Amino acid sequence: MTWDLYHQGLFINITHPLKNYLGSLFTKLEDITIVLFNFIVGDLAEAYPFSDKILVGIAKSVATLEQITPHVNQNLLPKESFDITFESDLLRCISILEKSNLNNDLNQSLRELVLLKKEQILSSMNLVREIRNSVHINASQLVLCHGDMWGGNIIYHNNQLFFLDWESVIIAPPEYNLFGYIGSSFDIFISSYIKQWDRKIQINLDLIRFYSYRAHLRNLSNWVMNILFRNKDESQSIKDLDMIRHHCLNRFDQIEPNIRNIRRDIVS
Repeated sequence: MTWDLYHQGLFINITHPLKNYLGSLFTKLEDITIVLFNFIVGDLAEAYPFSDKILVGIAKSVATLEQITPHVNQNLLPKESFDITFESDLLRCISILEKSNLNNDLNQSLRELVLLKKEQILSSMNLVREIRNSVHINASQLVLCHGDMWGGNIIYHNNQLFFLDWESVIIAPPEYNLFGYIGSSFDIFISSYIKQWDRKIQINLDLIRFYSYRAHLRNLSNWVMNILFRNKDESQSIKDLDMIRHHCLNRFDQIEPNIRNIRRDIVS
């Protein structure tokens, strides 16, 4: 897909594979597959919050991706299924944490942290499930989404943005492109996004809710599963616990105020 985007001139500020001398996009060496990508000069746009200039550039790029959707071979790409299969793992982990026989101090810290927010976690999960069961999306409403457009996947060079790591690319509602920017600078993002589209847009706030809550719940499930079952190194569990504390459970309370701000920004 990225090879097509670049060579058709649809979206050129990207990493894309290079063909080998046989014209293939990959090379097999016994059980190893090698794919060579173009090199992009610049710095990762990892500083948060994004500067207004970078935020405007991201918004324009997001809108451009959506505009080229009809020209993309969608058969190559996954389509949004509103997946919440992580729910069973999350509920299982909560059940384990409710037991008193946890085997170390780190797991005990995890227990206190998660169970303190248990009711909010469960109510958020219920909301996500309700929205998933009620949403009806027409195929014509789906657009091309990078899927993981954070600073670590963006290179900034000579006032241009280049986008890396397309493994999460998906055909989904445009709200999937928007929910990651619903913080205090959303007005800057959305005004540039609308300007690039040059038309009025409608935002389904329930889909913004779905994607916002789902992202934190899925991350929570993944990090708790890591700590309880997967991690072999305690230092990684400490990092995962820190992510739960500072980049997950503290974010739920921000979602509804941010959605109210979206309604204000769109109306204004």
